[in-house]
Amino acid sequence: MWATDDLLSRVDHTSFFSPFSLHEIRLRGLVSTGRAAVAMRLVEHNPLPTTVVAPQWRVIELITVAHIQLLADDRSGAAQSLDIAIQEAAMQRLPHQLQRIVRTAGTRLPAQCAAASHSLDQIRNEMAA
Repeated sequence: MWATDDLLSRVDHTSFFSPFSLHEIRLRGLVSTGRAAVAMRLVEHNPLPTTVVAPQWRVIELITVAHIQLLADDRSGAAQSLDIAIQEAAMQRLPHQLQRIVRTAGTRLPAQCAAASHSLDQIRNEMAA
């Protein structure tokens, strides 16, 4: 972790190597290694780095945060994060992120799962036309 922070201070940031992307990677890594509580503390106490990022990164981050919130049994917070992510993903036409939302919401947040599925179907229908 310290090596990436040091490297970030010495090189130009790109869309794939920035404080924002590394924050996202850390969150996913903590969840993947069974450390959801640590990830939740990172979400709650370490604000997202202030940097300009591509709009899709904001959607990616919202879905990751919602996943962490669900692991912490914060359904209300997760639903709110996913509602914003659904709107943004639909507007930006990000089918892969809508699929992630469906998987993240699953049966725990059926309204968000249905809304993401609906948006995904709309994109598919538009592409088929």
